[in-house]
Amino acid sequence: MQIALISVTAIDSVARYHLSLRLDAIAADAHTLALLALVQPTLPLLRSPIDVWAAAKAAITPETPIALRHVLALHFDEAKRAVQLLPPTPAPITAIAEQVTLVHLNDLFSRFFVQLVDGATSGGQEVPRSVKALLANLEARSVGNNLRSSLFDKEIRGVVAGVPKGTAAHALGLVLIGLWGVMAGPTASAQAALASALAAEEVKGVGSALASVGALRELLYPGSGMVEPVVATLPANAVTIDKLALVCIQFIRLLATTTAVADTRLDRLADSRKVQKATSQIRLVLTQTTFAGLDDDVEVKSFDEAREKLVTVLSTVGRRAAGRASGRDEDSGLEGDIDDL
Repeated sequence: MQIALISVTAIDSVARYHLSLRLDAIAADAHTLALLALVQPTLPLLRSPIDVWAAAKAAITPETPIALRHVLALHFDEAKRAVQLLPPTPAPITAIAEQVTLVHLNDLFSRFFVQLVDGATSGGQEVPRSVKALLANLEARSVGNNLRSSLFDKEIRGVVAGVPKGTAAHALGLVLIGLWGVMAGPTASAQAALASALAAEEVKGVGSALASVGALRELLYPGSGMVEPVVATLPANAVTIDKLALVCIQFIRLLATTTAVADTRLDRLADSRKVQKATSQIRLVLTQTTFAGLDDDVEVKSFDEAREKLVTVLSTVGRRAAGRASGRDEDSGLEGDIDDL
C-alpha cells in the first residue's frame, strides 16, 4: 500500500490520528505496519509505535523486499529520525532505505579514498614531489592487487543490492564499483557493461545530476560525450558522496598523466599546466567540502589524516608543476627526466 505520506512532520495531529486509524485497521504485512509505526502518534487507544515497529519486524517473510528489510533492521528511533529528514515523498520506506544505502556507501567510499591516498603517498620519499612518484608508490604497494584479492567489490554489491535503478544510491554504487574495477584491472567486457550502465543512469535516472557519473564514464571511455544534466533534488549526503567520488576519479586521472610522455618541450609545458590545474581542483574540493557520515572515531581520524596528507602532497606537486609550466628549468627539472611530471 502506497500512501502519500508527505513529510511526516507536516501532518497535523488530527490528520495523523485519522491516518493512523485507517492504517491500524488494515495493517498486517511488514510494509503497512512499518508505515503505521512511522506516522502514528503515541495515544492511549492505539498500540505504541515501538510495538508496531516490532510487529513489522516479526512480519518479515522471505518475500519481503530488500529495501524494507534494510529499513526494519534499524532501531525505531533511527528510522523515525530518518523520516524527519526526508522531503515530501509518497514512498517513505524506499526513501529511508536509500538513506541507509547512502550511509553505507559513504563509509565504503571513505575507505577506498583512504586506501588510495595511503598507497600513493607512502613510499621512499617523505612527501612525493611528482605525479610519477605518486604512481610509483601506488604500484609498489600493490593497491590494485590488494583490492582485487579483497572482498571489497562483493561488499559494494551487497550494499546496493535491491536499490532501485535511477536513484542516487544506485548510481553512486555503480561509480564505486567502477573505481574498484579501474584500480583492480577491469576486463574489457566489464568496462563496457559499466559504461553502458552509467549512461543509462544519466539518461533515465538522476545520474546526470551527479558529477562523478559522467566523470567516470569519461575516464573509462575518453571523448564519449556529455549528457544533458537534469535538475534533481538529491539527498544532502548523496551530494557529499558525489564530491568524494569525483575527487577519487580526478586523482586517478591525474596519476594517468604519467603514462604518456610528451615529445616536445611545448607539450611538456602544457602537461605541466594540466597537472597544476588538476591538483588545484582536487585540493579545492578537499578543503571546502564537509565530509560526514562516518560513525567510527578511528575511521573519521583515518579519513581526515588521508585528506590532509593528500592536500599537502598535491600542494607540493602543484607548485613543482607550476614551476615547470613557467619554464623555470633550474627549479623544475624540466630538462631532466622528460616524463618526470
